[in-house]
Amino acid sequence: MGRAGWIGAAAAAVALACAGAGAGPALPAGAAVAEAGFIDGFERFDPLRWYVSDGWRNGSWQDCDWSARSVALKEGALRLSYLPAGGGHGARCGEVQTRARYLYGTFEARLRWDAAPGRVAAFFTYAGPSMGARHEEIDVELPGAGQPVASLTVWRDGARATTADIDLDAAAADGFVDVGFVWAPGRLTWYLAGRPVLSAPAEAVPTTPQKIMLSHWGSASMADWLGRGDPGRGATALAVDFVSYTPPGAPCLWQGSVACERAEGRR
Repeated sequence: MGRAGWIGAAAAAVALACAGAGAGPALPAGAAVAEAGFIDGFERFDPLRWYVSDGWRNGSWQDCDWSARSVALKEGALRLSYLPAGGGHGARCGEVQTRARYLYGTFEARLRWDAAPGRVAAFFTYAGPSMGARHEEIDVELPGAGQPVASLTVWRDGARATTADIDLDAAAADGFVDVGFVWAPGRLTWYLAGRPVLSAPAEAVPTTPQKIMLSHWGSASMADWLGRGDPGRGATALAVDFVSYTPPGAPCLWQGSVACERAEGRR
């Protein structure tokens, strides 16, 4: 992608994307569901697609505030950073979310993250009360402690319905790993490096349109899952090479996509 550091236009777009942020962007329960597919390689930051979380935290269990300062385009990727407290401010962390909601299809991202106890990187879809919807989500979470695993979870109607930790391939090319899931009525399968690794039972599959979200954050109260953070550890980051969404039945958008494999009848 050939970018290094902040690009002036991208910085302006990030500022626009988080303008008016407070408790998160609330949308009416009947908000339209996006039908078009996309692949975003973050050559620039598109404020019409993405909203930057800025100025709050999700709860007392989170030890950092969402901040636009933790969102950048750097080294050919979207970079979401955990920035430790210092200089008169508390810890800051990064999150972006689509403005549109999506229902069913193939959701994929290519990620690289710094592993650090007490911190986690995530690619997921989400709907909840702040959006005027019931709580449902599909998670790919990457905790920073212990052996590399992907924590795969689905929430249906406010309750955790399925969860599993899946070992990651430590030999991923260039440190990046392709993660994603295929979501259809009554069916949900997660993929790591293009391979199916877990399916949810039909009764656990969400039916609520959701936003696509990426984040990198920390917690001091989830040591049993994330490990105990090191107060002396510096900044860490989640690098996002690209994100793609392929609607059901649509042509695949990039070579190697799970949607290509499914279209050819191999998976």
